Amino acid sequence: LAEGLRGGGKLTFLDVSGNQFDGEGAWRLVHALRRCQDLTHLNFAHNTLGPAGAGRLAAALREGCGGLLHLDVSANQIGDEGARALMAVLDALPSLSYLDVRGNHVAPEVEREFQIKIRSRGPRCHVLTDC
Repeated sequence: LAEGLRGGGKLTFLDVSGNQFDGEGAWRLVHALRRCQDLTHLNFAHNTLGPAGAGRLAAALREGCGGLLHLDVSANQIGDEGARALMAVLDALPSLSYLDVRGNHVAPEVEREFQIKIRSRGPRCHVLTDC
């Protein structure tokens, strides 16, 4: 899959949910996503990204997915560190209007930080957390 994405192309929707991507597999896929300039929907739910994988995903999104509208990273065990990495990339994703981070063992105070950050973007942006 990662090899096929390296060419970029006109990919707009990618659903890789429930594939149990570990850190290495996620890194290969995320690295390939940097070339997918037209990507608007990414569903990475129910994998095993962990904090490091979430950080790699955030870096890839910052570099090449500025048009992303919908991101689902629910149930990926990203924890507080991974959630903060994704929160830090929000400014590089001005079009993002939907973000799901539920089921990631994120502390309530970090989830509240997410809610505050999202509210500052205006009413068109929604984040789903466990709070």
